[in-house]
Amino acid sequence: MPTIFKLTDESYPKGIDKRLEERGYIRIDETSVRILDLSQYAYHKPEGVITETKFSDNWVDAFFSCSKILDEGVQLTARKILANILGRVICVTKQIDGNIAGCGYGAIERDYVGIFDIVVDKNFRGNGYGQDIMDGILSETFKMGIKTAYLQVVVGNLPAANLYNKLGFTEVYRYWYRKLDYKGRGADLE
Repeated sequence: MPTIFKLTDESYPKGIDKRLEERGYIRIDETSVRILDLSQYAYHKPEGVITETKFSDNWVDAFFSCSKILDEGVQLTARKILANILGRVICVTKQIDGNIAGCGYGAIERDYVGIFDIVVDKNFRGNGYGQDIMDGILSETFKMGIKTAYLQVVVGNLPAANLYNKLGFTEVYRYWYRKLDYKGRGADLE
C-alpha cells in the first residue's frame, strides 16, 4: 500500500509538511474538525424525522440509497464497520411524502457525540433537510445530557460548512493528507 501521511499545523517534526511537498507528496482532503457546545444549541425538533438507537436495515439501506453506494462489496464492508461501532448511536432519517430524503448518525461516547455521514439525496438537496437531520441528532443528544458535538467537514464543501456554521459549530483545527504524486516522477522513485 502507498504511504500516506496525516498532518496538522502541529505535526512533528516541525517542517515535515514542507519536506514532504518537496519530495513530491501532494496535499489532499483538507478537513476541518469542528465542535459545538450543546449548551449553546437552540433546541429544535424537526418534522418528518425518524430517530432510532441502532443501525437498522432501513437506516443502512437509506444511507446506501442517498449516498449512491451500489457496489455490494462496499455495502458489505460498510455494514461490518457500522456493526463494530461500540456504544450508543442516534440514527436519523428524513422522510418527505414517504420517500427517504436523507440520513445521518451520531455516535455517543462519554459526554460527546460525533456526527457522521450526513447525506441528503441529490433529488432533495437545497431544501434545508440537512439541517433537519442535524437537528434530529442534536435534539436527541441534547435531551440525553450530552455536552459537546463534533464533526469533520472537507474544506470546500460549502453547503455543509454553511450549515455547520449556522448551527454554531466552530473550527478547532484542520488536518490533511499527503500522498506521493507518481505523475511526472521518474528515476528518483526507482
